Amino acid sequence: MNLFLLKNLFLFLITILILLSGCKLKNDTIYEIKSSVVPDGLIFEQSIEGVILGKKILEPYGLASDMGGNVYLVDAGNNRLIRFDRDLQPLRDVGGYGGDPGLFNSPSYITVDNNLNLYISDGGNQRITVFDTRLNYAKQIELIDPADPLKFGRPTGIKINQYGELWVADRDKSRIWIFDNIGSYDRSIGGIESTGGYLLNPAGMISDRRGRTLVCDKGNSLIKIYDSFGIFMFEFGHRRLQNPTGISIDSFDNIWVLDSKKTALFCFDSRGELLFTPEQLDYTGNYTLSNPTDLTITPENKLIVSDFGNDRLLVYQILYP
Repeated sequence: MNLFLLKNLFLFLITILILLSGCKLKNDTIYEIKSSVVPDGLIFEQSIEGVILGKKILEPYGLASDMGGNVYLVDAGNNRLIRFDRDLQPLRDVGGYGGDPGLFNSPSYITVDNNLNLYISDGGNQRITVFDTRLNYAKQIELIDPADPLKFGRPTGIKINQYGELWVADRDKSRIWIFDNIGSYDRSIGGIESTGGYLLNPAGMISDRRGRTLVCDKGNSLIKIYDSFGIFMFEFGHRRLQNPTGISIDSFDNIWVLDSKKTALFCFDSRGELLFTPEQLDYTGNYTLSNPTDLTITPENKLIVSDFGNDRLLVYQILYP
């Protein structure tokens, strides 16, 4: 009897292992199919410019979107943050020039933390300012070390990883500072002492679904990829990119990179292989870019570009097969 039970238990365990193996294979197959979808192109939809919530958009910089389709813009020339709904109708703005909590001095990039909070790089105030997604002020993280006043420079690109760590690109010190999930400084990567992955004037950053961090390495004309712990993995963009500033990822895990010097957009797969690029973002004849800075992709696959030099946003729809 005991032998019979052991035999059946053994068969049951083998069956479970086979089923689990099959599920993993299925999921891996879906992921590979998903990440191999090549865009057909872009269709221009609209330009957002002029007076928004009482002020003319001036030097639009960082962009981000949440899972609800809301879009957030750092209107750097007005030192403010604007929230748009999923139909790109403006809802609210906050900020203004100054050093008091909730005010800005030359803000740049922005990121969304699990649809709960917005983190904005406030370069002139040398800090990160945090709001909730309804633009209520929450807190600020000072980039100041009393023991070493020259340690930190001006923050640019910013993102939150899956562990709740805050990664901040520093264009002056050419490295990335990493803070733990309570805002305390932990470590840095990308400096000249790094084994691979040396950065020069880093800009926009983003995390992908694999937990990797992708960094626009402006000074080296590359995209650098690090694992979730900050270990350098590989780089791409050789002989294609000149001045990458903005980066985003679409629903098929394709990597979209905005090059401000070429005023061009590039789409790479998750391995850094080029999939698609137009010569320039000039699909209508009237909307040539001037010094573009950042981009974001909404859940509806709308691609939005900050046209910094022309004081406007350009909105495109990504086409897939």
